[in-house]
Amino acid sequence: MPDHAHVLLTGLSETAHIPTVISKWKQLTGYHGRAKARPHNRLWQGNYMDRVLRAKDHMLQYVRYIVSDPVRSSIVERLEDYQWIGSERWSREDLIEIAAISDAPYWWLES
Repeated sequence: MPDHAHVLLTGLSETAHIPTVISKWKQLTGYHGRAKARPHNRLWQGNYMDRVLRAKDHMLQYVRYIVSDPVRSSIVERLEDYQWIGSERWSREDLIEIAAISDAPYWWLES
């Protein structure tokens, strides 16, 4: 996304500390971003929004929401045309297939 990033993280241990991971990720990407494209601008805001998933069945709904964002935001008409879809867990084809599931609502948007 041109103005924000979606990241779905899974802790590898019970003591995983997501704020530390986010801080290090923003530091690393911010450093490289300034060096290459934005030498005088900040890449990241100081804050971020997060959600803790407590049930594994909600993960696919979040994946669908994240992957569908370029179409929902009118950046591309077809998800297949968006080049920045990626995951270490799922293939690009799997992500596109997950995004195509339309019968499951985004449970966190329901009233």
